[in-house]
Amino acid sequence: MIVWLSSYPRSGNTFFRVILNSVFDIKTYSIYNDTGDIGADEATSEVVGHAFLPKDFNLDEARASTETYYIKTHELLEDMQMKDTDKVIYLVRDGRESSLSFTKHLQNFYGKENDDLSDVIYGNTPYGSWGQHVEQWENVPKLLIKFEELTDNPSAILHDISEYLNIKPKNHTIPTFEELQKVNPKFFRSGKKDSWKKAFSKDEHLSFWLNNQQGMLLMGYKNDMPEEINDTLFTLYASLFKKQTISLRNTFRTQQSQLRHTMQKQLQEKDRQLKGKTQELQQKNQQIEVKEKENQVLLNNRWYRFGQMSNKRKIWFIGKVISKKLKLYWLFQPIAKLIKRIFGK
Repeated sequence: MIVWLSSYPRSGNTFFRVILNSVFDIKTYSIYNDTGDIGADEATSEVVGHAFLPKDFNLDEARASTETYYIKTHELLEDMQMKDTDKVIYLVRDGRESSLSFTKHLQNFYGKENDDLSDVIYGNTPYGSWGQHVEQWENVPKLLIKFEELTDNPSAILHDISEYLNIKPKNHTIPTFEELQKVNPKFFRSGKKDSWKKAFSKDEHLSFWLNNQQGMLLMGYKNDMPEEINDTLFTLYASLFKKQTISLRNTFRTQQSQLRHTMQKQLQEKDRQLKGKTQELQQKNQQIEVKEKENQVLLNNRWYRFGQMSNKRKIWFIGKVISKKLKLYWLFQPIAKLIKRIFGK
């Protein structure tokens, strides 16, 4: 069975994995293997309970397995290979805080210093915008967990987790954010809920609502809503702006998909060539092994060894055999000396 741990990036997914590890002793996977951040640091992997997916991992085989695979994903629903048998736990966080934290994460871990907050707000990322992500996952049957509730009182969420996954806690000790920051201060940030207030400019805040209004209202994040949101003209403009943004985003995603497809084809071709060379080497090794076995058989054959001897060695060998058979050892030594004199050493 598969349990998807889904969220927009930086919405509490990793902290939730920490809870599954520390409280329920459950190791979790990531569809990305997290080789650029969590998986790159042993101490972080240990506290998160991160495990790497097998190289030959197959979703359908995982679904049919008696083992439960808890797999983190940030993908939009349209990019998922979901089945009705899959379970979903969806982590959500105030979109402003999530977008800000994701921007910092891109800059710190993936060398995207040129990416700014506006790129994340407008969804110029592999996972779209926060609002787009929330809206796509809205109607999926799931256990919804808010980051704010998870961090304020994580123990209160344990009952919901137990009921949904049909598991029992093995421990009730949950690491604090302060403890997690000591493990990896670059990855585990403050876990704050209002740092966006100092980081967002007024225009950025307005832009965020312009592009993510529906998702914010769906999730009940109505605090500090700009006054302009209640304006009818603004709502109309937001609707038109969103359509245009979605069109641009779809273009971006199409280009990204085409690039990914091209890269996959190149990788498949290289993989095919590598497999071909590997098969050639295996065939050559097999031929060498067969030849070595044949040579060994020949070497074990007395007459083959005799045929490989020089004439001088053959005469000496024949003399030795005859002497041995006739028990003329006393005659063999003089004959051998005579052969050496005639033919040389």
